[in-house]
Amino acid sequence: MRYRYFYSAVCCFLLLSFCLKAQPAKMPAGEFNAGYSFLDQGQSTFNEHGFQIGLTANANPWFAVEGQFDAWISGDHDAYAITGGPRFSWRTRHVTPYVHFLVGGVISRLAGNTEGDFALKYGLGVDIAITRHFSWRVEGNDVVLVRPEKHYFQLSTGMVYRWY
Repeated sequence: MRYRYFYSAVCCFLLLSFCLKAQPAKMPAGEFNAGYSFLDQGQSTFNEHGFQIGLTANANPWFAVEGQFDAWISGDHDAYAITGGPRFSWRTRHVTPYVHFLVGGVISRLAGNTEGDFALKYGLGVDIAITRHFSWRVEGNDVVLVRPEKHYFQLSTGMVYRWY
């Protein structure tokens, strides 16, 4: 219920991108992305601002393996996540929508106490081409911490460099 507006908007955007498909795009061998990341912790007083760095290796036009590093830093509360997993894309010349499912770990520090946890991160995003090598990325994820189970919403945006 909490994310219904977000997922509705993303579904509309994906449907629009499917309609705009002109021709298949040449597949890049890999991608590097860096940008801003926002973590909404729901009822908590901590909403984190930080950054995201990622690396993707494309196996074919629709399947890739990606890894991401996220850092959210604010005052006396820091959190760091390292995740990786599969990504499924639908490439067009100008727009590439994708979904991914990443697993990994999170380390958080609050007032001197450090905790580690297993994390799942799943969501979807879209890359909008600016030039052949650069694109702009918008991504939304549900970040799930396993012990105890907590769900957080992550929204990130930034630049992507693609090499062929």
